[in-house]
Amino acid sequence: MSGIFEACCGADTQRLTRSSPFVRGGMRYATDGLICVRQPTTAPDTPPVSPPYPDCAGLGWPNGGLDCPALPLPEPEKSCGPCDGTGRIACHVCGSGALCDDCFGTGDRLTTYRVGDSRLATRYIALLRAYGVTCVYQPRGAGWPYYFVGPGFTGLVMPCVGPDLHEEGGSDAKSSS
Repeated sequence: MSGIFEACCGADTQRLTRSSPFVRGGMRYATDGLICVRQPTTAPDTPPVSPPYPDCAGLGWPNGGLDCPALPLPEPEKSCGPCDGTGRIACHVCGSGALCDDCFGTGDRLTTYRVGDSRLATRYIALLRAYGVTCVYQPRGAGWPYYFVGPGFTGLVMPCVGPDLHEEGGSDAKSSS
């Protein structure tokens, strides 16, 4: 189960607070600034660092039952045309491999999917599905973090904001809500 905690840490080595899991107040947390996972633990708090660990306890975690429907996570499509789902294309100048500009290296046809009243990034959908999460909730409505429950952990993930040309849900696309 520890895999999701490492997967949700940021790669930024300048900010230790997000590059490794930490314990605060009986909860183990991991966050990259857009997704946060937690699980109860009896381990002692991680020693303070500078800059301090983020206040993950104050992120608006749901208390008690959820008064909203479960929103199934879509199955991302590996069908980006320019890269044939590989996430890489040949540089038009030198021919070496480069990240695909259309899918940003994911190989997916879409970079976001409409889930409920907001959009969720394909990379987080794939991450959650890889660790046994099949649905998310929007207990506070559109624009607020999605809440999810996995085997032995819970989490929050931010929805996407702003226009996105790679979004599913346009006039000829289906929605997963």
